[in-house]
Amino acid sequence: MLAELAALTLTWTAPASVAQPRVLPSFNAQARGVGGWEGQSLANLQVKASLAQKLMDMAQGDAVAPNVPRCIKLNNFWCIKGKGWAGQVASDDEGHAAFSTALGGTAAAARLIRRYYVEFNRHSAMAIVSHWAPAQCFAGVGGVVSRQDAPFGIGRTVRARWLAKHRGMVMAHMAHVPHGQAHPSYCVSGVVRVENYANAAARGITTDNNADLHLFTPEGIPTANLARLMENMAAVEIGPLRVTPDIVAAAVAQIQATP
Repeated sequence: MLAELAALTLTWTAPASVAQPRVLPSFNAQARGVGGWEGQSLANLQVKASLAQKLMDMAQGDAVAPNVPRCIKLNNFWCIKGKGWAGQVASDDEGHAAFSTALGGTAAAARLIRRYYVEFNRHSAMAIVSHWAPAQCFAGVGGVVSRQDAPFGIGRTVRARWLAKHRGMVMAHMAHVPHGQAHPSYCVSGVVRVENYANAAARGITTDNNADLHLFTPEGIPTANLARLMENMAAVEIGPLRVTPDIVAAAVAQIQATP
């Protein structure tokens, strides 16, 4: 097993193509975006020519924003929440972190996944995703609303506060479901969503979303599977767009340099 993990381990270097702004951008609450997100998207997302032209026009102030996922405008392609992340400039009204650069958002996501895997032994896609985007009916289980996952504030996000506030109501509602009958529709749909997300996250790594993803060696060194997982998860969060391998490689290099 150690030999297999060693074969997966990559020596990461930050690609020169990852865009960095010359001036620290500000967050526009009304637009729900970070200044310069268009250029960050052009440099770090795989976009079709038609969208690329719109983004270039927007960067010059000559076009109306296309309908893109909110987290793209936050330079936060994994839609993480919380406060105090390196490179974070603000949060939106639902607690999603806004980053000055896409690299900052990507590195924060990589750090959070490392925390899940190394510190809290969430080794499978299901274990990671069920805490990353939990079904509401499991609101009080495990570390969903715990600040252990992200000490700088995941426990203070809007989602976490809602789950904590309504935990009793949700669990009481489930307790009244007769034995052998299906859970409420919102619970069932939530569980299915999490399972589908886990399946997508594990794609190309394993066909079993409960299997160990081997994201890190026993020494804590990231393997190639970490990059694959991150690319898969971003595809779920900001689909149908995709992140470039370069931005993920740069983020993994950054977290490897700063344990």
